[in-house]
Amino acid sequence: MRIASPRLAKMVLTAFRVDSLGGVYQVKLAPGGAGVRWVAVDAGSPEELDFDPDTSLPQRLRLMMLSFFVPESQP
Repeated sequence: MRIASPRLAKMVLTAFRVDSLGGVYQVKLAPGGAGVRWVAVDAGSPEELDFDPDTSLPQRLRLMMLSFFVPESQP
């Protein structure tokens, strides 16, 4: 979810207390714009992943294969 209003964003973060939850990641554009990076919000040490957190290799391979059947643009 992206919220453009700083005031509303603060209210949502306060309501959900996102910073105190485990398993919360911020999604950022990877360097060079080639994909995304998942950055752990709650980690004691910085954790950055190049793949979706809590997914296995077979799940990622299945999604990659299915992506060939999904159109890149919708009319």
